[in-house]
Amino acid sequence: MVLRELASNILKYGKNGRIDVALTDDGVNIIAENEISVDNLKNGKKGLGLGWKIISNHSDFITIRIIQQKKVIFNLRINLVQKEETEKKYKINYSVLIEPHYLEKRSGDFFYERRIDDGCYLFVLGDVLGHGEKAFEVAEKVKEKLNKTEFYNINEVYIVVEEALANTRGAVLFICFVYDEKIEYINVGNINANLIQKKSIKKLLNIPGIVGRQYVDRKVFNEEVNNDYILIATTDGIRGNFLNYINPMRLFLDNIDNIAREITEKFKIKDDDSSVFVLRKGG
Repeated sequence: MVLRELASNILKYGKNGRIDVALTDDGVNIIAENEISVDNLKNGKKGLGLGWKIISNHSDFITIRIIQQKKVIFNLRINLVQKEETEKKYKINYSVLIEPHYLEKRSGDFFYERRIDDGCYLFVLGDVLGHGEKAFEVAEKVKEKLNKTEFYNINEVYIVVEEALANTRGAVLFICFVYDEKIEYINVGNINANLIQKKSIKKLLNIPGIVGRQYVDRKVFNEEVNNDYILIATTDGIRGNFLNYINPMRLFLDNIDNIAREITEKFKIKDDDSSVFVLRKGG
């Protein structure tokens, strides 16, 4: 049903759309890509022409990327093997919006995600110093290195990124492993990460430094989480006080791509690259 909905809507409404499907022993992975208009983004049209309600209700894992307010990429997974009843099932959705400096076409901010296993997801948000083409090239080098490397814990991920950034202008970095009942993270530099639960908002800890440019005595932090929470991480192209002007409870009701877009539109600093990463666990 999900694949049929994606295919029919891309054919009817899409522009330069495509779908890639990969079948594994226990599930189906789907990547659907479509171009959308800036007006659709600004008006917050749900689903972006891809049948969002059906997709959301039938997918076990959903990621959304909006690239320069033009292209939307959905990455979906549908599990074919039923889990034991005793095993907890939790749903993770996320959205990322990256925009370059207003005088540049490409951004030095970068984002990477990987599903480590059924109970663990990896997310990396980085901000290469400076902006423009040179910063973009460094960011691409980091993502290429991550794609080619196997790793199973957060320290291994950090080492891979640190090696990729060696002898470059360096970057600030937020790495997090998302488990069922905890978030494990490394936060180096000035990335602003906040954990929002129903009764609390907590700014996640960070340590000073620039990865790849100077030695960093990294530290791994842990946060226990409830069944429903939102994690928002932004680079310094987004004003750091944005949560003072947003009702936290509304974040649990709105679409996460709308949240990322609203933060960008209202709090972006135009003469810097900006990134907003919004993750929601729960319904």
